[in-house]
Amino acid sequence: MIKLVSVSRAAAIILILLVPILALACFINPTPIPSPDPVSPTPGPTLEPLPSQSPAPYGHAIGINFFASQVDYAEDRLFADAMKTSRDWLGISYGGDGEVIPLDAQGWPLGDSSVIVWHGIANMHGSYYLEGECAVNPTISAGFAGGSIQNQQFADGRFSATLVVGDPGNGGLLLSFQNTAGGVRRVKLMRPLSPGSNESYPTTASFTQQAKDLVAPFSVVRFMWLIDAWNGAWQVEWADRVQADVASYQRGDNIPGLTGWAGKGAPWEVAVQFCNETGKDMWLNMPLGASDDYIRQLATLIRNSYRVEGGKIYWEYSNEATWDMVGMTSSYLRAQALAEADADGPVGYDGMDDANVLPARYYAKRAA
Repeated sequence: MIKLVSVSRAAAIILILLVPILALACFINPTPIPSPDPVSPTPGPTLEPLPSQSPAPYGHAIGINFFASQVDYAEDRLFADAMKTSRDWLGISYGGDGEVIPLDAQGWPLGDSSVIVWHGIANMHGSYYLEGECAVNPTISAGFAGGSIQNQQFADGRFSATLVVGDPGNGGLLLSFQNTAGGVRRVKLMRPLSPGSNESYPTTASFTQQAKDLVAPFSVVRFMWLIDAWNGAWQVEWADRVQADVASYQRGDNIPGLTGWAGKGAPWEVAVQFCNETGKDMWLNMPLGASDDYIRQLATLIRNSYRVEGGKIYWEYSNEATWDMVGMTSSYLRAQALAEADADGPVGYDGMDDANVLPARYYAKRAA
């Protein structure tokens, strides 16, 4: 059974702040309080006992947040396939700054191209397994800190090779595909099992063991940055979401004023699969501008695919939307709230016109 939990971060923060204050007050004022004269107890109502609940697997409900794991330099190295965090496909260039080229609907190049797979992160050395689709056997090269393409094979429209990266520094990797006769598709670059390893993850693996070990001590995983849906109002209808088959989760039309610096992020399916594989509760941040139908479709997706026995879903509307007064979320809420109040909507039921109060009302209405 899946349990939905409403999140109130403000209440949690207040509780966290009050507990040490009360404890300190007791410590600095040790004067004993005289016992009152005994009195006969007044009978009160009979209370039904609260239902018992199973303890959390680790005896706590402490969570962890993935921070922008869709970027290539993220140290948690979440995805076993390094291509899932690669940058934009551009024209052939030894500096990774080639011209913009046409892409298909999933973001794969339609001609010869180069792509920065990672840059600015160290300890990426080891043996990688490379595969993909192409009309012909492409010419593949590795630039920046470089690497060696070995044992390249081609059959039935599919190529494969081993990429050996020897440099443990942060020089980066630029992959180039030439003589492709129309580009490459479904390229995978499976990471070494650990830095420097000669063995790589199988193509069926989605996440690294490092990332799974990272969340092991926690009971809930929050996906605010990885699934960057909360940040702006670019996801309104269900068709606007990031699709599960996109080439990379780092790319995705960084829309000024609507998406964060990391782009659109990963699809919802990634969060569900990761929690299924790790047995974790899931904390999701709802898109700021999502329609009621979008929320219903997302709830249906989770109901049909989340498989953690007794798992909980923490459901939060956006993030820091009512107090971050300079962010995209608060700007959107303010505009929506003022427009609804001007139209005699429910947020202005009492004639309230305070631009600081109305956004909080609108947030409460949408969150409910």
